[in-house]
Amino acid sequence: HSGWMGFPWGPRYRLYDAETFAPERNLMPDGNFDSTLSGWSANNVTVQVDTSAANRLDGAGTLRIGKHLNYAEDRTGAAAVGPVVKLTAGVEYTLAFAAKASSTRMIQVALGSQLEEFYIPDEWSRRVFTFKAPSTGNYRLRFNVGRENTNIWIDSIYLFAGNANVFRRDFDNAVVIVNATESTRTVELDETLQRIRGTGQDAINDGSKVTRVTIASKDSAILIRPEK
Repeated sequence: HSGWMGFPWGPRYRLYDAETFAPERNLMPDGNFDSTLSGWSANNVTVQVDTSAANRLDGAGTLRIGKHLNYAEDRTGAAAVGPVVKLTAGVEYTLAFAAKASSTRMIQVALGSQLEEFYIPDEWSRRVFTFKAPSTGNYRLRFNVGRENTNIWIDSIYLFAGNANVFRRDFDNAVVIVNATESTRTVELDETLQRIRGTGQDAINDGSKVTRVTIASKDSAILIRPEK
């Protein structure tokens, strides 16, 4: 039955649990830059709150990271460094932020020894990564912006205790949900879908209609849209 799922409605997207990822649980102070840059410092760049309408994403301001004061070929040779946040060993955390650059480029984002590289276009885009804290202690978020020499704007920084690697993708006739975390997750579907009626996993693929689905760690679910 090749093609029975139909065309995709768009790319995959993350499913954030409303309680775990509630804004009031954000561990990053003033991640929307609505007031001052308290706790932020700079290495070989300037940092400031940009309140211009052209460069704001959410709230009253955004973090503007200027060009290198002295050109740095290495990524770590220029950086904006955030305030101290305390993390607990073995706990999974999710960092999410929005960014744009005056010219398309790469940056490094680091929390302690946790390091990820991200492609940043010249328009606002959101970036996310999940990691497990190796030890309990104080950490500082770093945006390493060496090598390419551009202006960068950062906004909507969120740091949560929790793993956001649960994904959904919608198709004409089906929905696929993937649980890429280390624990079982229950997902609210916000609509009525139907399990496949099949053999081999009768306890799961029983053809029942559901409004939520529980998925084991590193597993997925394929649900179909009921016929109208």
